[in-house]
Amino acid sequence: MRIGVYSGDIHHEELTEFSTQTHFSRAINAAFVLQNQAPPGGVVATETAVSLTQSTLFERRLVGRFDPLGRGDDAPDEDRLTYYEVTGMGNPPSHDGAVEDISENERERIALDWFWKGFAFGRNPADNARTIECYRESVLYDPSLPDAWCNLGVHLTMAGELEESVQVLRRAAELDPENSRIFSNLGSGLNKTGRLDEALTVCRRAVELDDNFEMAHYNLGVVHLFRGELPEALDAFCRAVELNSYFRQALYNLTCVLALMGRADEALKYLQRAITAHPPYAGQAAGDEDLRSLWDDPRFTALVREVAKK
Repeated sequence: MRIGVYSGDIHHEELTEFSTQTHFSRAINAAFVLQNQAPPGGVVATETAVSLTQSTLFERRLVGRFDPLGRGDDAPDEDRLTYYEVTGMGNPPSHDGAVEDISENERERIALDWFWKGFAFGRNPADNARTIECYRESVLYDPSLPDAWCNLGVHLTMAGELEESVQVLRRAAELDPENSRIFSNLGSGLNKTGRLDEALTVCRRAVELDDNFEMAHYNLGVVHLFRGELPEALDAFCRAVELNSYFRQALYNLTCVLALMGRADEALKYLQRAITAHPPYAGQAAGDEDLRSLWDDPRFTALVREVAKK
């Protein structure tokens, strides 16, 4: 069994549901699933795959070539897509001011090494500073990698560097103006800096680019909530939960919106689901002003206390 990802699209030679292309916003989850089904040596990555998909290929140390037409290993190199050896990064060189002296192909390879190293560190919030430095190195070696810029922006947001994050995410959007994930993150960043009108426009664009991307709907809902537009926020959070029934942040925010709208029965239903997905929400709910209308409801009290006892 062989799989590959090219230009953000998944290709698979055996599973018919993946035999055609899948948009990048869904490719991340598909890559996880397909990798787990593939035998050793059965996962193939291209340079574009490594730069555009946030999968765990680097951990598997799997090497190979991806040929979407299924041609044999004896096909000449010029008839095959380029491939990237996934080695686990090692220690790529740091930017020393002489990047221009390195060949373009070598710069691209080093940039991808830094990209993957950043992704590895990015799994641990305690390594956020190191993650940021890795993505900075990646875009220094290859400024054309939109997902490196996007990830850099996300981690800058985590570090509280909101203004720089917005600038970086704008750069990512310029490089890849059809990427819903980038626009979703940019909209979130704009919201955090108080640019609510622009945030709304950008988040709507993210949804237009991929109506099946739950995070785009979630971030749109957050913007509407900050703007006090409860019906619109409700629609956005409902769509996010429809796409991902275990989306705990969307479940909790949906609870808040319903409580603010005076719809206690529905709010409690979603609060139950949110707490089931993430028990610490019980403690948060007990002091959340958005849920004040529920505080005196015996069902709310019972729900919070039940979790606290556990």
